[in-house]
Order: sequence, then C-alpha cells, then structure tokens
Amino acid sequence: MRVSVATRSSARRRWNAGRVASLCALLGLSSGCARHTTTSVAWEGREFVEVGTLAALPAAIQDSLGAQRPGAEGIADRGARFNTTDVIEPGLPMRRFVVGGIAPDAAIVAYERGGRGYSVRVLLYDWSGPGVRRVRAWTTYDPPDGLAALIRSVQISRSDRPQKPKHRPLPLRPRVRRAVPTGSSQVVSTPHVGRVAGTKLAGPRLAVPKPAAPARDSLATSRGH
Repeated sequence: MRVSVATRSSARRRWNAGRVASLCALLGLSSGCARHTTTSVAWEGREFVEVGTLAALPAAIQDSLGAQRPGAEGIADRGARFNTTDVIEPGLPMRRFVVGGIAPDAAIVAYERGGRGYSVRVLLYDWSGPGVRRVRAWTTYDPPDGLAALIRSVQISRSDRPQKPKHRPLPLRPRVRRAVPTGSSQVVSTPHVGRVAGTKLAGPRLAVPKPAAPARDSLATSRGH
C-alpha cells in the first residue's frame, strides 16, 4: 500500500500540532500558545516561558494587574482596545497587556500605560517564599515584541540608569581679623577675594585721617578789633 507525499505531510502536521498542544497543556499555558510555539529565555538564573495572554498568568498576578476590574481601573488583554492618551473613552481601561514570561517561581509581565504620558511598565513577581509578591519594576517607552525583547529592554534600562552626580562642598575660607591698637584711627577690613562681573574687587580698605583744622591767629584777630 502506497502512501502519497501529501498524506505523509498532513499526518506530520497533525502530529506536530498535537505535540505542541500537549506541551502547552503540561505547562498550563494552553491559552497563551496561540502561536503554536514555546519560546523560553534564560535570565538571572531562571528559565522564563513566554505567554501572550492575561489568562495564562497565575490568578494572583491577574488580580494584582486588575484583570477582572471594569473600566479605567482594569487592564485590557493583548490586542484589545484601551485608552492610549488622556482623551478617555468611558468603559475602556488605561492599561493593556503586552507580553509575559513564567518561571517555576517567578513571572515577568509588561503592559502599556495610556494617559498624558504613554509608557510601558514591566513588573517582576516572585513566589519562592510565602505568597506572590512584586519585587521589581521598570519603565520603558517601546512595547517589546516578545519575551526576548522584553528581557533585553529591562537590561538596557538598568544599564542606562543615570548615576547621581557627586557634589563636593567648596572649602570655606576663614575670615581673619587683625588686632587694631587701641586709640588708632586705622580701620582694617578683611580683603575681598574673587570677581564680580569680571572686575576685581578692591583690596584692603584703609581709613584716611581727616586733615586738622587750621589754628586761629590770635594776633590777627586782635588787630581786626
């Protein structure tokens, strides 16, 4: 009995599709395997498997993101409508799921945030201890195309973080006052150091004694009388 090439090809396609479906069911990601491919990315000692829908995330993370909340407080699934700008359409959420990745004890999720300033928020969840907790968060501005691009955007945002400049205080110059002898008319002030509007300040200022008044001529006065 001969089997045509077309029959063999069709049987192989059905076998591959069944294998992918079994793998998705084993991972609990049946709704996130719309592409019929399983992409995994190793990052920080964990192996994350890509998911493409909110329903593939653990229930605790869905609740944290507001998957069941109506209106602006909720979050739209991938490809659904949401408010991308501050022109708000009633009934639509302000956020939309982009992509995620699940590891045995962690998950990373990216979603878009609309409003006056559009951005992409990335959250890292961990449940290696008691309960699910959010351990890290990043903000980017381009929605990633897949899990590998998501991890890459996180790495770039961490490496490009600006460092705080180190401010060194300027040394203070003590004001020095000289002792002035008692009874002296000389006034000594602290020298001015620096420039104001490109002009050197004056040096020490000294008080100039006023000239003494001329003595009255007693003889001339008596002659005048």
